[in-house]
Amino acid sequence: MVYKPGSAHIEAYRRHLRAEETKRGRAHARWFATSATDRGDEAIRRAIATKPDVLIVLGGDGTIRRTAEVLADTDIPLAVLPAGTGN
Repeated sequence: MVYKPGSAHIEAYRRHLRAEETKRGRAHARWFATSATDRGDEAIRRAIATKPDVLIVLGGDGTIRRTAEVLADTDIPLAVLPAGTGN
C-alpha cells in the first residue's frame, strides 16, 4: 500500500483492509508512506521491492498518477483507493 499521509479517510481504509485480511486469512499489507519532500518515488520503489501480487495506492490525483507512471514498466497490477481532498 502506497499512501499519502493525511489522505482523506486513511484510518478507515486501514481498519477495513486489516479486517478483510484477517477474515480471509491473508497476510497484512505493508504500508509505504510518501513524504513532503518526495512525490512518492521512494515509497513506490520500496513497495515494488517487496514483489507484491498487487500494489494498492491510497491518495489523490498526484499520488495515484505517480504510482501508475512508475508501475507502467512492471507486471504489477495497480489497485486505486481514492482519498484525495475531493474524495
